Amino acid sequence: MRRLILIASVLFCLMLACNTPGGAPALTGGSSPVATGVDGSTGTGSTGVSVDCPDLPPIPTLPPTPLPTPTPIPSEPISMRKGLASLNSYVLVVRTTGYSSASANQTLTSIETQYSQDLDAQFTHVTMTVPNEDEAPTQNDTYTYGIGNGQCTGNDTDGWEYDTLTPQEKETQKILSQMMDLLPIIDDPVYVGAETMNGVATNHFTFQVSGIGAESGVNVVANQGEYWIAEDGQYLVRYTLLIETIDATTQETLHTDYLIDLTNINQPVSIAFPQGCLDAQANP
Repeated sequence: MRRLILIASVLFCLMLACNTPGGAPALTGGSSPVATGVDGSTGTGSTGVSVDCPDLPPIPTLPPTPLPTPTPIPSEPISMRKGLASLNSYVLVVRTTGYSSASANQTLTSIETQYSQDLDAQFTHVTMTVPNEDEAPTQNDTYTYGIGNGQCTGNDTDGWEYDTLTPQEKETQKILSQMMDLLPIIDDPVYVGAETMNGVATNHFTFQVSGIGAESGVNVVANQGEYWIAEDGQYLVRYTLLIETIDATTQETLHTDYLIDLTNINQPVSIAFPQGCLDAQANP
């Protein structure tokens, strides 16, 4: 019986040794492994008993977790017509200013549009300033009001004209207006950052127009463009472009400023016929 107990003890110790790292018995204090024989003797070296330790499965190597790909920030605005159609109300200013050193006069074209879907109303003010060689620049202002099916055009100087459109005429007029759109130039935009512009969360970009002077050979003095796109809707909120060139031969300078500015976005806009339109309506 004692002999069986000794043999079982040896086997049990060897099995424990298989569970230590590397399949060998743990060592403490730098001592050598000690084996116990079946006859009770002890010593270093071979134990006289051979035990096969099972091979442990290798630890699986997991592939590296890929980093998330950042979503690119859209830099291309939707068309102006589509963007405006998505809004309930707004005030839009489109202005072009030009200057030539040869004439020392400035040209100006400005279109201001106010719109309210709730009022079914739109107001447009067109200003044109044309330089004259020997006289002061001429400025022309035209106002157009459209409220419901009523339409009134003119100014206080030249008078007003009032018309009542039929549903068919109003629909046709709307279709024709949708055929025209603004296509601002944007070349190789550079992202600046997220900003609030005209009360709207936007993404800000800068750019330069390519190819200026390639055909004419003029020197480019200024070429600066920037714009802001609404984060929600991708419509253009503000756009500016400054171009200035000089002819090396004649030294003539041309300066152009271009502006698109959208304000009062989805804010209440008041549009009403002026007295001149009411008088024209009462006295056709």
